[in-house]
Amino acid sequence: MLLITHFLFGVVLMKWLKLNPIVLLFCILPDVDNPNTILGRTFKPLSEKLFLRYGHRGLTHSLAFLILVSLSLLRVGFFKEALVGLGSHILLDSLTYMGVKLLFPIRRNYTLFDKTIIVGSKEEKGFIILLLLLLLLQHFL
Repeated sequence: MLLITHFLFGVVLMKWLKLNPIVLLFCILPDVDNPNTILGRTFKPLSEKLFLRYGHRGLTHSLAFLILVSLSLLRVGFFKEALVGLGSHILLDSLTYMGVKLLFPIRRNYTLFDKTIIVGSKEEKGFIILLLLLLLLQHFL
């Protein structure tokens, strides 16, 4: 999914679940493994190492990463934000044809449904519009 999709989905979850805005960082964090993303370009050395060693949608898109990062933030009070943000990113990317390596280091890609979304497609743009409508609705409730 595109950065905007992850971000908007995070905003919807943040408002709905009344989470700290740091959840938005966790919504985009897994894409640090892709040197072609904004996060990847910002942390280029780390991003390139992650990409070369594990590939995109490998380690940072796994249950192990979600659990380790979330548990490591338990004491500082951001466990829920990490769990929701990382989990939402993994969930959305599991809707795409590439899927995610959910059980990394097992190299199998997992997708949530048989019919998947192509990144940047009209289906994803429709989902973005739906998220914007949800945000608008949340504003008035």
